Amino acid sequence: MSDILVIGAGGHARCVADTLTAAGHRVVGVVDLEMSANDVLGAPVVGTDDDLAHLRATVTSNAALGIGSVGNTAARRRAAVLAIEAGLDFEAVVHPAATVSPFASVGMGAYIAAGAIVGPGVHLGDFCIVNSGAVVDHDCEVGAFAHVAPGAILSGDVRVGDDAHIGAGASVIQGLTVGARSLVGAGSVVTEDIRADVVAFGNPCRVKRG
Repeated sequence: MSDILVIGAGGHARCVADTLTAAGHRVVGVVDLEMSANDVLGAPVVGTDDDLAHLRATVTSNAALGIGSVGNTAARRRAAVLAIEAGLDFEAVVHPAATVSPFASVGMGAYIAAGAIVGPGVHLGDFCIVNSGAVVDHDCEVGAFAHVAPGAILSGDVRVGDDAHIGAGASVIQGLTVGARSLVGAGSVVTEDIRADVVAFGNPCRVKRG
């Protein structure tokens, strides 16, 4: 069991704190960048990003990133950089009700929620999110800070670029690529590659903006 600081105090932070507790860790404090809350699931807010170095020295050196993202990872990236610069260490956060192959690779600070399935040969990048009930099948690669939303399905050998977002309930057919920073809308069915820096949705999924 580890003592862990959660960075962030919104809805995603509650999910992360819940997962940490389910996995046997202890959330000893929350860093709220805006001091907008008093606690997260009973764990007290103990400071802001200005306090990270002090908290690392006095509370714990272990942290989990509790800032979510839907199509814009800037706040999540900023928080991760500040925490790392302050000397905090991040491990992957994996819910005990997730299924993760021992032949998968999971990056620093990645979050895998309850009910998610991560197959063999998968590589999950640093600080990516595989959300509740999502399926990342064999040999997929999910980039750093990318988000596979609840119920989304990546068939085998899919590539998802850094900072991309695969919306809730979307499906990506095997062997395809979704480019960096692109957003695939909820419920979409991706049947051809999606280039970087676009918004795409529909069945079949087509680029609408970018």
